[in-house]
Amino acid sequence: MASRQSSRPITFRPQVEAMEDRCLLSASHHLPALPLAAALAKSSNHSAPGSTTYTDMLQAKRTSAGTLGGAAHFTVLSGKATGRLPGDYTAQILYTGTPGQGTNKFVHGSWSLTVRTAHGHSGEVSGVFSGGTVQWDSLGKVGKVSVTFDVTLGSGAYTHSTGSGSFKGKLDGKAGTLSGIVTITLKSPRS
Repeated sequence: MASRQSSRPITFRPQVEAMEDRCLLSASHHLPALPLAAALAKSSNHSAPGSTTYTDMLQAKRTSAGTLGGAAHFTVLSGKATGRLPGDYTAQILYTGTPGQGTNKFVHGSWSLTVRTAHGHSGEVSGVFSGGTVQWDSLGKVGKVSVTFDVTLGSGAYTHSTGSGSFKGKLDGKAGTLSGIVTITLKSPRS
């Protein structure tokens, strides 16, 4: 019988914390309000047997960002997911390219979602980014974001769950706000 190894998301939070004193960007604006019903109406919930797909609206704000040297940059996001997996979202992203110009490519990063239902905290899912881009408009003000990610760890009601997901949305470069639709497919440990 093969043993199942627990894979934790790879994070670089200690490096980010060490650099926060040199933070290049910060913002204090409120998150934009977006109509949840319209966003969720466009989504579908098709899942493979033994899995469940969740579609949520995600709104996040840049809390920290900076340059690691050369063309390598980091950003830290914090926000809320609303929908079938509501809760607090955080992400740490390493990317290449010039912020606000052309295409920025995700090269590494991790994320987590602490699920908070009407009955309280029910667990957490987290993982790593498997790919992603931000394609900036010609003025460098708004970026079209497309991201894929893996779910590598779950706790509470999501213990031993794995899976994958995607995010499609927009990034306001000046305000540092991100908004869009996140879809997460979780496989139960028995499937």
